[in-house]
Amino acid sequence: MRLRGSFVLITLAASLFLLPSNAPGDDWNRLSTAMFDHAIQIPGQILPPGTYVFKLAEISGEHNVVQVWNADQTFLHASIMGFPQYMSVAPKEDLFIFEQEQKNAPPTLKSWFHEGNQAGIRFIYPRDSRQVTSAK
Repeated sequence: MRLRGSFVLITLAASLFLLPSNAPGDDWNRLSTAMFDHAIQIPGQILPPGTYVFKLAEISGEHNVVQVWNADQTFLHASIMGFPQYMSVAPKEDLFIFEQEQKNAPPTLKSWFHEGNQAGIRFIYPRDSRQVTSAK
């Protein structure tokens, strides 16, 4: 009887791992697709208007490197270092936070939060803004 009770308990515990999760299917890389109708600045370059894919780089143990791809993920525009930034409430949809640093310059992308995640990435920018170039 004791063996049967242990077997039932182990089976029940193991079955909990098989239940579906409420987390989005692409949460491991936090893939987000964004369409911008104006140019934006990311660290190191200015992206023209268009559709871009943001996702965490597939680097073992690193969750602070964001890759910016074209819409069909055939061209990598940038790999950007960042550091974790947290919100008290997870956004219901992907959230991109911009700042307008210079009057006639494109808005600067400061942070990115994937839907359903309280932890986002705050991008690291060089001190010298003259290093920014337009994307080709």
